[in-house]
Parts: sequence; structure tokens; C-alpha cells
Amino acid sequence: MEKDGKICLFNNSNLAWAVLEAEELAYLPIHTKEEVFIDDLFDRVPVSYHPALEGILISLYARGLILLNNEAYVGNYIFDEGVLYHHTYLIEFLLTEKCNIRCSYCFAEVDNRKKMMKEDTAKAILDKVLQLPTNRLMIEFSGGEVFLNFPTFQFCVEYLKAHKGNKEILLTAQTNAMLLNEKILTYCEENQIHLSLTLDGPQWIHDKQRIGWNGKGTYHKVIEAIELLQKKKMPFGMIGVITAHSVDYAREIMDHYKALGVRSVKLNHCTPQGYSREVWGDIGIDGHDYLKFLKEVYAWIKDHDGAVTESNLSVFFLNILSKTSQYRCTRTTCRAGSEFLVFDPNGDIFPCPRFKHNPLTRLGNIADVHETPVNELYKQNDLVRGIDERNVNRIPMCKDCTWRNACRGGCSLETFEAYHTLDRESGICQFYKGIYPFLFEKLLDDAEFIARHFLSDSTLVGIPFEETVASPVSG
Repeated sequence: MEKDGKICLFNNSNLAWAVLEAEELAYLPIHTKEEVFIDDLFDRVPVSYHPALEGILISLYARGLILLNNEAYVGNYIFDEGVLYHHTYLIEFLLTEKCNIRCSYCFAEVDNRKKMMKEDTAKAILDKVLQLPTNRLMIEFSGGEVFLNFPTFQFCVEYLKAHKGNKEILLTAQTNAMLLNEKILTYCEENQIHLSLTLDGPQWIHDKQRIGWNGKGTYHKVIEAIELLQKKKMPFGMIGVITAHSVDYAREIMDHYKALGVRSVKLNHCTPQGYSREVWGDIGIDGHDYLKFLKEVYAWIKDHDGAVTESNLSVFFLNILSKTSQYRCTRTTCRAGSEFLVFDPNGDIFPCPRFKHNPLTRLGNIADVHETPVNELYKQNDLVRGIDERNVNRIPMCKDCTWRNACRGGCSLETFEAYHTLDRESGICQFYKGIYPFLFEKLLDDAEFIARHFLSDSTLVGIPFEETVASPVSG
């Protein structure tokens, strides 16, 4: 890639890259695969330039862009066996599948006739979870609406405080904010439980998508919850879901978050799962739509000097900049079923909440798990075991793609939903093929801005634990 007199060197096999000025490039034989002796390179340049040339060669070698003595510091083979990642455990409790609102895009298929998780079920799950071979756990409580089952929520927190031993446990809860009040917030604050809310944008967008069972919008209740959280100075996460109703209003949505004092948001695209299948013709978007939307979000962030940032963009930047994948939902080997486990109100075990409607993903029930560790149940499930074996270097549409080792193949179960096989590209491949070259070009143009607003400590807090800011359980 050439831009403004600079050349970008990119090795898609090991995700190595560097930007060189024209004068730096002049002395390097980058357009040939012939071996060149270092002494010959130094003979080409004035002695005064030798230190600079030495620095360039060291940098290119360290990045994995050149060989020295026919050896690479970062080999082209590092991704041959799959994605590199840090092992982290995420456990999700679906405390209820009841909900007090009915969102048009809900994948959980909530129903007020469904069950709440009982304390004895929660205890059985926690006992197994605390046996996992890790000193650090993240536990997320969700639903349905999690706080419809506040008693079991409290039971879980208190049980963990009493039995966690030396484990560091980070707790989060995903809520629609309808039930947030002083009592619940005080309890969460005292126990360092991080809350994440959903607000889809201005009222005219939010109330079209997130509706109460009475047919009325829920916007004002979310705003009340935000104001209460801000009054108590409690940090919180924010999620927005993008549909056909909102995809053309990126700037209006970002303006609204800014006006509310929200500093960071995660804007996810809706997916054809659960209730959204019934209305997909009205609310669905494709990869091209989402790409256009996030490009506009980036432009807004640049125009407003990072007043509000977007978490997915941070993850995509990291996928370019880091050899290890920090976020499980954008990589083939997400460890769903082994390091990511979901327990529903009945104690049924799944690899991911978005796909529990598919009986092929069910791993068992906590009542039937005796000696088998819960993180090994996936070995008995052909589909879920296949997630660990999925590799972009073996997928026909992926193996020759320039961006395969940045994209990392996307969500494996999303691919299975789209094509009924894991041996295919992502269902939103066109999005990934567009977002990575776009963001790579932005890295060349806006490196300092991106480092400050997308890669700083404050914007990356919690990304290895699924982009959720969380704190250890007290006790």
C-alpha cells in the first residue's frame, strides 16, 4: 500500500506491517526475494546513514517482515494452527428467561411464562464453576431481565463471596434498566458489580425497537437509570443494537450518547435469531450496511476528538495490531463450550447464549454432570468441538484472503447458522473484508489519535474479559 509518499509493508501470513518513508525504502530490496548480504546493503549508503539503516533492519526483523540468516523472528507459520489468544473463563448465568419488555430483535425468545433459576440450581452450577482450573473468572448475569430474579442474583453473589477462596471473580450484569432503583444499585455498588445497559439511540429509535409488553416505549426508564447511575458516580457499560431503523443515523445516535454523558458504547448489528427472524425483512441489515454505519461512527469520533468511543472499533484495531486475539466473539476459536459456558434457568448448559435455541449446541444439564468437569462437556458434542478445530487457513474462502489473520474468521456458530457448516467464511464476510482495510488506512493517517482514543488504558479496560469493565468480588 502506498500513501502520501510512504509505503506500507504488510505480511498477511504473520500480520506484520510497517510504514517506511521513501528515503528509507530506497536502500531496501523489498521487491525481490533474493538474498542480500547485510554488508552490501550498508555499502550502498553513506556512513552517516548506517545507524538509521541498522535501526530499520532491526525493526523490520523484529516485526517479522524480513529474514536474517534465513531465519525469522516472527515466522509466517504462527497462525498455521489457528488463532493465538489468552485463556480466560467467562460464565454466563441466565437467571431468567422472563422479561418485562419485548424487543423486536431479541435473540433470547423471552416469554413471561418461562422459568426463573432457583437457588438450588444456582448452587449446583456455582459448585462446578468454582472447580474450573483458573484463578480468575468472569461471571455475567443476564436473562431475560436479570433483576426479575433479584433473590437468586443476591444468592449467587453471597455464595461466591463465601466460597471463592483465592479466586479473583469479576461480576457483571446485563440489564434493560427497567427495574434499576436505589436498592439494586446500592447492592451492586457495594459488591463491585459492573452494570451494562442497552440504549439504542434517541427516543424515536429506541422506542421503535425496545417496547414494553403494554406497547409503550422504554426510553424514559433507561434515561432515569442513567441519571441515577451518574448521580451515584457508578461506572456502567452501554450497548446499542443497530437495525434497519437506525443504520442510517450513525451521527444522530453518537450525538445522543454524547449529550447523555456516555463516554463509550458498543454498537452491535442485529442478527436473524430469536424474535428478529419474524421481522427480519423490516429490521435486518447486512454486512455492507453495518460497514457503512461503523465508517460513519469512526468519522464522528474523529470529528468530535473522541468524545464518545466505540468498543467494536477498538477490538478491530487490536486485531490488526496484536498477534493475540483479545475478544472471543471475533475469532474462530472462541472456546465456547470450554472457557465460555452458559447456564439457563433449568440448569441446561450451552456454549453461547445466542445459539441456545439450537438443540445441537446443548451440552447437558447440571443435574446430570457428576465427575465430568463442565469445561470438558464440549468434547462429547461434534458441533461445539468443531469450533476449536475451525481455522481460516483451511477454509476455502478464507485461506487466500489478505485479512484472514486480522478477521480471524468471525463467529463460528454464526457461520453455522448461515451455512449449516463450520467450514465456511463468516456470514458477514463482506463486512470484515471492508472494515479491516478501512481501519488499516486510518492507522496510517491517524495513528496518534487512534492510540489516544481507541487503545488507551481507559478504552481497553476489560477487553480480555469480553469488553466489560468489572471488579473483583468483595468479601
